[in-house]
Amino acid sequence: MMIFFRLFFLVLFCLSVGKCLYFLRDGFSPRRLVVSHFSCGKDFGYAAGNGDKVVLSQPFRYLGRGRQCFAFLSEDNRYVLKFPRTDIRRISLWTYIPLFCSYRQQLISKRTKRWKQVLESFQIASEELKSQTGVVALCSPDQNSSRETRFHLIDALGCSHYVPMAMTCFIAQHKQSSWTDAFLYALDQGKRKEAERILGALVQVVVERGQKGILNRDRSFLRNYGFDGEQVYQIDIGSFFYAEGMDPKIAFEKSVRDSMDPIQQWLSQIDMQMLTFLNKKIESYLLI
Repeated sequence: MMIFFRLFFLVLFCLSVGKCLYFLRDGFSPRRLVVSHFSCGKDFGYAAGNGDKVVLSQPFRYLGRGRQCFAFLSEDNRYVLKFPRTDIRRISLWTYIPLFCSYRQQLISKRTKRWKQVLESFQIASEELKSQTGVVALCSPDQNSSRETRFHLIDALGCSHYVPMAMTCFIAQHKQSSWTDAFLYALDQGKRKEAERILGALVQVVVERGQKGILNRDRSFLRNYGFDGEQVYQIDIGSFFYAEGMDPKIAFEKSVRDSMDPIQQWLSQIDMQMLTFLNKKIESYLLI
């Protein structure tokens, strides 16, 4: 009986340690970055500009995770590397019980669809919205590539991991400062013309996306946009999709209004004059 209790507490201790490490690493594990060529769906190939090897060869430190990706910040603080989270496709073992067969198939279909949407959004960001998203490189797994080229990733605990580049989907972007911080700072300093300029730059990047018939599923704007002092960039790039089968004019208006609506609600709570400015700016584009 004593041996049984010892084994029980040993297993319990091991599970507890595993859970603690999971939370301390914010759910990150190198195996959650590795994907098969098949699971990536359409082959993106490799798209990058000059000097991309220098960009990707440096260490990247864990930055955080969103609904779709794990994000890492480059050592020089200039780039963000994002990997789609393969755990969003994971199916719990209990769903393999015959009683839940139908539910399991629905879950697989739903999560596979979500996975494909993320990858398609990456492709849209790289091919159609490169200047609006600051994308530097995009790649899908390549079974023919050498596995000697590896990412040097540093997790939240400071541990290093070396992940073969050929076994991952990834996208790299220029790091941008927060648009919200820049806008609120201008308001706090009483620089209303500067605040209007920053707000106008946000409208411009949304309009450019809408003109291409591209919509965005994610409306959490406060964390979605960055600002480099001149141009606004869309930081979160996992929710783009084409307005297929929709009239171009209707698609454009929907794209703009869907993105501007949460910003209008936010401004209505902090500055009504800025809201009036924004409304006029939006209407000036929609009436063209």
